[in-house]
Amino acid sequence: MIPILTYHSVGRLNPVLDTPVEKFEQQLKAFAGSGYKTVTVSQLVRLINAQSPLPDKSFVLTFDDGYQSFHTDAWPLLKKYGFNATVFLITDFCGKDNQWLGQPASVPKAALLTWDEVEELAEQGCEFGGHTLTHRPLSTLSADQLLDELVQSKAKIMEVTGQDASIFAYPYGDTNGDAVKAVQQHYEGAVSTNLGICGLNSDKYLLPRIDSYYLTQAWIDNLDKPWFRPYLGFRQALRKVRRVFQPDWRPDEYRDASKN
Repeated sequence: MIPILTYHSVGRLNPVLDTPVEKFEQQLKAFAGSGYKTVTVSQLVRLINAQSPLPDKSFVLTFDDGYQSFHTDAWPLLKKYGFNATVFLITDFCGKDNQWLGQPASVPKAALLTWDEVEELAEQGCEFGGHTLTHRPLSTLSADQLLDELVQSKAKIMEVTGQDASIFAYPYGDTNGDAVKAVQQHYEGAVSTNLGICGLNSDKYLLPRIDSYYLTQAWIDNLDKPWFRPYLGFRQALRKVRRVFQPDWRPDEYRDASKN
């Protein structure tokens, strides 16, 4: 089993999306002390494709949205502990900030990576994947819009980084049948926001992750325990109910935009 961890920014702007630098380093130190090594999302997908044995004591670090704090704070600590990561970029917002359409008002403004920073990080071995052009939930898009969001963002990442950009993260974790089929046509694998731990039988287009918000020393110590996956399944069921009443984005903004 391989856990995929989800981070956004490293800082103190938002209690859900941000991980304080000192807490982030504590987490990295705990994993390093337990003998964990990182694999990237694309490496994990290749292992699933080949049905190769998953390496023991391995985990994946992912960062959604491409916050500039990844470059200034997270990456130096990752290099300190010998870890790598996969960063999912919203390509129309690189060099801008996180105030895209539908962003909850509770999320403070924060800078995103510039393309120069992306290029620098790629040269140092960081992996980048697609997170669309504009971070709109895929279920709200027409077929043509969906194609543009997937294909154009991937092409831009490939152009800047020289990487395949073969992996994807769904904005807000929002999916439907058409969205998954479209992602399957253009990417080798994708991560979801479903809580869980990956195994060889995981759906490579809906790979589960664990939010850093939940990550405590107790969770780190129990990631490889057989009872931990059912526990995450229970937490995921609670999250699914919560999202029915409290979506992660503002649906009214997308409805208004579609009328214009």
